Amino acid sequence: MNVKYVNKEAFQVAGKTIKTKNIEGQNNQEIPQFWTEVNKNQKMQKKWQSLDNHKNVMYGICIDNLEDETDPNVFAYAIGAPYSGGEKFDFELIDIPATEWAIFPCTGPMPQAIQKIWVEIFTDWLPNNGKYKIAPLPQIEYYPQGDPSEKNYYSEVWIPVVKL
Repeated sequence: MNVKYVNKEAFQVAGKTIKTKNIEGQNNQEIPQFWTEVNKNQKMQKKWQSLDNHKNVMYGICIDNLEDETDPNVFAYAIGAPYSGGEKFDFELIDIPATEWAIFPCTGPMPQAIQKIWVEIFTDWLPNNGKYKIAPLPQIEYYPQGDPSEKNYYSEVWIPVVKL
């Protein structure tokens, strides 16, 4: 599996969040629906564009270990853009701490390509890498500008890691 390890500085994301479950494919249905709703919302798109998003990047962020949640299958999923201060509108601010990331490239149309990478990460890389475990931090889908329905669309999954 193609993976690179990169240290990144802390950053913030301004976004909108839903809760979903990682059982019976619920998240694989609800997250693409959430993206569809967000992409159709012109007001939200304009707000994200008015943030200092000079990189034209969007993130999908998986947040486990929710303080107010007792069901271990429930996690938050946020869609957001880089935030560097100023007006935050009605977005939640998500702090991403500095850490080392295992970065997995993904090429192909969404959501199938990203869902396939997630499966490979948890069924191939995680049990077989022997050097790292997943850190208890948000996991990130990195979406640069482009058409996510294209067969050559490039994105990434960032998994926070610590050495064993």
